[in-house]
Amino acid sequence: MTCFSSPTVRNPNSARLTATFAALATLAFGGAALAGDSLNLPIVRAWGNSSLIQPPADLGPVVLIKAGDNFACAQRPDGTLRAWGQNLYGQNTVPATIGAVVEYAIGGNHGVARRADGSVACWGRNTDGQATPPSGLVATTIGTAYYASYAINTDGQVVCWGSNFYAQCTIPATLGAVTQISGGERHTMALRTDGSVVCWGTNNAGQCNVPATLGTVTAIAAGGLHSIALRPNGTVACWGRNTEGQCTIPTGLTNVVEIAGGGLHTVARQGIGYATGWGNGNLPGTTLSPAATIGAGFYSSFTINEGDCDGNGVLDTTEIAGNDCNNNGRHDSCEALLDVLEDCNNNGLGDACEQQLTVDVQSPVLTPFGSGAPVSWTVPNAAPAAASLRISVRALADLGEPLETARLFMDGFDLGPVLDTAPNCLLSGWQSVWISIPLFNLALEDDGEVEFRLVASVSVDGGACPTGSTVEFDLDYTAATAADCNANGLLDSCEIAAGYATDANRNGVIDACEKGFSGCTADLDGDGEVGASDLSRMLDDWGDAPKGSNADLDGDGVVGASDLSLLLAAWGVCG
Repeated sequence: MTCFSSPTVRNPNSARLTATFAALATLAFGGAALAGDSLNLPIVRAWGNSSLIQPPADLGPVVLIKAGDNFACAQRPDGTLRAWGQNLYGQNTVPATIGAVVEYAIGGNHGVARRADGSVACWGRNTDGQATPPSGLVATTIGTAYYASYAINTDGQVVCWGSNFYAQCTIPATLGAVTQISGGERHTMALRTDGSVVCWGTNNAGQCNVPATLGTVTAIAAGGLHSIALRPNGTVACWGRNTEGQCTIPTGLTNVVEIAGGGLHTVARQGIGYATGWGNGNLPGTTLSPAATIGAGFYSSFTINEGDCDGNGVLDTTEIAGNDCNNNGRHDSCEALLDVLEDCNNNGLGDACEQQLTVDVQSPVLTPFGSGAPVSWTVPNAAPAAASLRISVRALADLGEPLETARLFMDGFDLGPVLDTAPNCLLSGWQSVWISIPLFNLALEDDGEVEFRLVASVSVDGGACPTGSTVEFDLDYTAATAADCNANGLLDSCEIAAGYATDANRNGVIDACEKGFSGCTADLDGDGEVGASDLSRMLDDWGDAPKGSNADLDGDGVVGASDLSLLLAAWGVCG
């Protein structure tokens, strides 16, 4: 039997996208084994029957796991990839030249990755050209099948390379623009911009028979010979092969925000954090909780779960209030322990959480909108996020009919449909989409700016409204800004903790930056006054300023006469 791995897909309409920071210690397989408990770290819970994809003990923190035939691949918080398992075709050797990526997908024995600039790189098995992307391809999203690879280009069109034995690369002429694509063992699924689903390829198990009653969906995932879709109301639809119960959806399964398809099984995650699977593949008998994200390969499934980072016997997710300064759903003490957050002064808070800034920025009125013309807004010099973000949009446009839809993107990331209740040619109310912290910060990595783009379906007529069509954006979030009041490139709290700067009144602010303490830049020993001991320290450092010296008062790199003059001028009690 041939094998494949489908992408994990999240519901862009969920009230809040769950941040997916997680760490792996050692991962055991077979019967839903747990790992990481002894270290009180966030853990991965996995089940399946392939011991070949047990991850290495030194894997470290990861945000996603995806699996293929007998190999798996994880994405680290910095966007780089690491694979392991069977390596007959080089599939577990990710080339260093791929670097940090914003998206990746795993096929049977190959991988496809998309960088922030839209370029696509592949590795692994290439017997059918599945690891040779077209030259010059710029993609907004990618996907894989067992022997084939896909991309959606900047025009919203599907590009396919690799095997076409099952016609999986024979793109229907009437397909049009799509936002998601997922390949199974012998078929392909695509999600159009209007929310409809199209399938092609072999239909030997009915996997291409899209139900007439399906309606609009927000996400798709292809299983081996079955197809899965996620509706806007959080319910799941499935069709195709059901010999192992892979399409027998559990009774009462609602509020689903993420789906994944395996060879003979299906996995879903609900908004409340619970994950469950059904079908074949040595699945657990109970739901798994709490899960931050899920993944599925042909033989196995994954959830990345919370742990007990502070070791007090209470699950982190139940005591997160007051212990999550960057509001990313992870316990601060755990992130500091794993060096996901730097904690230079060892106070249990990540350095980026020591000071925060409220950001609320609105775009100008942008026009036109419709008739195939997207509207874009770029936020320059954006600060990294310390909490989940909200992007809101409103429009006056031709949006009053079911096929007149709009979809929101952030630097190529599909954030889902918006303005679905907008009136025709009247200014709508603000509609919001939540963005996870890792996703937003990943978009900032290249140039410190982020672009939001609103794309209309072909049914939206840009000239239909008498007063023209307009769009406005509003971005609202809490930014992480490390306090550096003296602009020397070091976090203030770290300077104080290491003795590089003084804080005589112990209020967490460097004295040199605080009104009323201007003279205390010369208080080198931090005793609240400038005196003989400070003079002695300055003389000890005389000449080229030693590393970490606070005696270089004028910042010229040399402890000399001008510094002595400043010290004598400040002689006496500080303040």
